[in-house]
Amino acid sequence: MIGAVQRRQGKWQESTANLEKAVSLNPNHTWPLQNLFFNYQMQREFEAASRVIERGLAIDPKSFSLWELKARLAINARGDLTIAEKGLAEFERARARGELPKNLVPETVAKFGLGKAYVLMLRRRYPEALEALRQIPQEALNSLPEDFCEGSLLEGALHEKMGQAAEARVAFLKAKELAEAAVQEAPNEASRHARLGRALAYLGEKEAAIAEAKRGTELLPESSDAFSGPGITQTLAEVYLVTGENAKAIELMDGLLSRPADLTVAFLKLDPTWDRLRDDPEFQKVLAKHESKT
Repeated sequence: MIGAVQRRQGKWQESTANLEKAVSLNPNHTWPLQNLFFNYQMQREFEAASRVIERGLAIDPKSFSLWELKARLAINARGDLTIAEKGLAEFERARARGELPKNLVPETVAKFGLGKAYVLMLRRRYPEALEALRQIPQEALNSLPEDFCEGSLLEGALHEKMGQAAEARVAFLKAKELAEAAVQEAPNEASRHARLGRALAYLGEKEAAIAEAKRGTELLPESSDAFSGPGITQTLAEVYLVTGENAKAIELMDGLLSRPADLTVAFLKLDPTWDRLRDDPEFQKVLAKHESKT
């Protein structure tokens, strides 16, 4: 076991060194910096990740993608939503003043609308989050089916938090429909199975939900993709959580917090999805264990 851990650590160190070399060869380009940022963030080296993203913003201060990464880092590292909120507010002011690029694609509009709703959800301002979703133009959502599905899942979760079971079910059924179509279109894409698993979980279709989420981890195991694989594992943990398999959810969460992954203690404390385990002593024990390492 120790040997395996050391080999994984060695691979991450090698990856970091290679990316740092790529940055040195392309000092005025932000793409190598973004890759290096992801590498540091996955290893929870948040200070290094912050330095990298600030360097990128110095090169391209108006980059939407760089500001999004800075906002995500603040959320994952500290549970800080203010950077995301400032960025979203500036986007809305620029749109109101007509200062956004005329060729702004519908996908970008959809992503900002979803981002606003998501941040409001994390603030537990559920009615406002729902209104933000409703303000996203339908054509923008239609342009990116994955975002349409995510929007329906978020809508269902918001209705559920507001005690509106019937409305939640309608939204989750729409998410299921979109996710099933996506799986049929690309049956070997792990993220599509994972998304379908989430929709089924919230609809109470436990066995099917777990089967789909597990299929996602089989198609994209962490052993073959150390960057995207943990996200699929995290979805399986969420499916276990929603379907009442608390011990399995906590076990997966503990594992993700023990190795390079996007999941952090700060995020788990913030995300209402994990409210189902707030009073679970094992959940609190795992949070405390990993928080002491940061």
